[in-house]
This record gives sequence, C-alpha cells and structure tokens, in this order.
Amino acid sequence: MTEKKEEKNKNEQKTFEIGTIVRVSDKYCELKEMPNGSTSWEPRETQALKQDGFNFNTVEKYNSFTVEPDFQNYKPVINKWLNLFEPLAYEPIAGEFPTIKKLFNHIFGEQLQLGYDRFSLLLRYPKHLQPILVLASNEQETGKSTFLRFQNYLFKGNSKIITIAEYSQKFNYVYATKLCINIDESIISEKFIKEKLKQDSTCMEIQLRLMRSEYQTIPFYGKFTLCTNNELDFAKIEDSDLRFWVRNPSKIEKFDSHFEEKLIKEIPCFLHFLLNRELSVPKAQSRMWFSKEQLETDALRKVVENSISDCAKEILLFVEDKLETQAIFNATATDLYELLDRKFLRNEIIKALKDELSYKPSTPKYYNNFEGARKNGRVYEFNRTKTSENTTEDDDDFF
Repeated sequence: MTEKKEEKNKNEQKTFEIGTIVRVSDKYCELKEMPNGSTSWEPRETQALKQDGFNFNTVEKYNSFTVEPDFQNYKPVINKWLNLFEPLAYEPIAGEFPTIKKLFNHIFGEQLQLGYDRFSLLLRYPKHLQPILVLASNEQETGKSTFLRFQNYLFKGNSKIITIAEYSQKFNYVYATKLCINIDESIISEKFIKEKLKQDSTCMEIQLRLMRSEYQTIPFYGKFTLCTNNELDFAKIEDSDLRFWVRNPSKIEKFDSHFEEKLIKEIPCFLHFLLNRELSVPKAQSRMWFSKEQLETDALRKVVENSISDCAKEILLFVEDKLETQAIFNATATDLYELLDRKFLRNEIIKALKDELSYKPSTPKYYNNFEGARKNGRVYEFNRTKTSENTTEDDDDFF
C-alpha cells in the first residue's frame, strides 16, 4: 500500500522534458514545444520510432489522457493519467500593470472588479462554471480581438482562439482540453451552434474527438469568450439565463503599435495581482458564480428584448394595456388566441407564455372570460408584478 502511494506521489511530481516519448494506452506520443511556447503531446508512428532506433523497453506507460486544471498545485500526472492541462508559463511578481489595466477598463468599464474576479477565479478555481463573456460591437477597432489574444498570452497552452467553423466541426481536439475557449467571429447564424455554445458552457465532460482515433470522454472546464459584430441576435437569451455576460466595448480612438508587447511584459505582475487580491464577489452567488443582477448590462438587456418572438411581444403589449385599467387579468391560451385576432396559433401562444415569458397556467377552474361568460379552463393570471400560478399540468383548455 505504501509503495503504491509513493509511486503515485512520484508520478504527480514528475516533469517531462521536450522530446520525451511515452506510451498512452496503445499509442506513442512525443512531447513537443509549440511555436507559442506551450507544449503538446503529438502522436508518433511505431514504424518511424523503429527507424529512429527508439528503445521500446524503456518507455513509460500511461492509461490515457485527462484534464485536471490546477495552477497553484499543478500535477503533470494524475495517478497513471497524463494531464493535458499546462502550468502557468510565468512566475508571478509584484508590480504595476498599467497597460493591462487600461485594456480591462476599456472592456469591463463599470464592471471592472467583476472582470478582475473572472480572471482571479480562472487562476484559483478553474473548475468552477463561469458565464460566456460576449464582447458585442458592430464597430471595428474596439479591442475585442486584442482581448482574446491577451487571454492566449496569459494562459498559453490552456487558451485557444477558434472560429465558428472550428467549433462546429466534428473533431474538437483543437479546443476540448482548453480552459479559455475564445471564439472570434463576425456573425453566428446557425441555430445549433448557438445552442451548442449554451450547452457546452455548463457541461462537465466532453467527448474528445481526434482524427483517426476513437472518442474518449475527458473532464471539460472550458470558459467561453465570444467576440461578435452582431450586437442583438448572436443568441437567444431569456431574462433568467445566467449563462451570458454581455459587454459592448466602444471604439479605441488612439492606436498604440506596441500595445500588445506591453501587455505581455506586464503579465507576471498581473498574475501576482490576481492571485493576491480580494474577490469583489467572494462567494458564489449562482452556479456561474455571479448573480443575475451583477451580470446585468444595457447590452444584455437589449439582447434579451430582441430574443423574444413576435407572439411573446404581442402578448406583453396586450397584457400591459389590460393592466392599465385592472389589477389582475385572467385568460386561457384560447382566450388570447381570440383576443390577438388569431394572428398566432394557440400552440405558439402556449410556447411563448411558458418558454419566453415564464407563465404557467392554473389547474382547471371556473373563471369569467373576456366576454363575461362563465368558463372552465387552465387560466393564466397576469398582474402588475407579472407573477403567475405554478402547475405541472398540461396547457389544455376545458370548456
């Protein structure tokens, strides 16, 4: 038992040199340094290794790959699993970071401390869920792409900038192991991509899919940052959705050709700041850490307002008009179908009430409809505080 524990500790403290070749399951891989300074386990063909005179008897064997993010107590091996997560590429040191502060002030504005929190959390609690940060502006030269590149500079091999085409393809090895997944795209048009983004932002595992290889389930801790020129309909966002944090950065008036060089030089000081500052939100307020109120921005409100259907908008306008003259307004889906001049199907009305406006009908009961007639049905109750009765019953009317 003691020997196994000692072997485990030895493996977890192990370091690998560039050029190290190991056997992972039934494949051989070599640790290579990438152009950006990060490292990657690249596959090697058995025949090529034989030609190179490689000694197969001395090769270390591992079960497979995993992802275990931990910047403060990094382990390259977890039991007999190779960790694809990478340690920090910089040694934090105390100091000033005026260029990074300028960038963060520009991106996060009045939410600057929350912006710092996001990055402190990435360093301290990388496994915790975080909202999709969306930088949406139809203007050019707003610093959106610079911010994505900065995340790559900061986290090196744990961060990746990809396109929508790369995100939508079958093989996801480009981003599946990353902590920061940065999508730089002008317009996101396909609905399934928008839904995939929502789903991936909260999933805990992902199928790692490589070309010419079997799928493998690995832990997934990706945090998304999305840059888009489409300010209003890059995604459908409900009012209660905590998965999005939308910022609308303005155009940068003064161009500095050495700006990114300055950013890189200040990273060690910025890391020291992030690791030692007190969080402005010290305890998680939701599964995405931040509360809905903390993430609220004008840019997000505009997207939410633009996300509801014409049917939902018509219902809201009609109900608001009714509540001008009465405290409570009761109606079934069939009533609304008639009151809205049959412009929308009854099923569309039910869907809008349930999915977009968060209204639920009562259990069947007697009520007076809009014509004053005594009816029996599942009634939606509208009042000035927009509350409604809850039920798990179907949305059918009874006459």
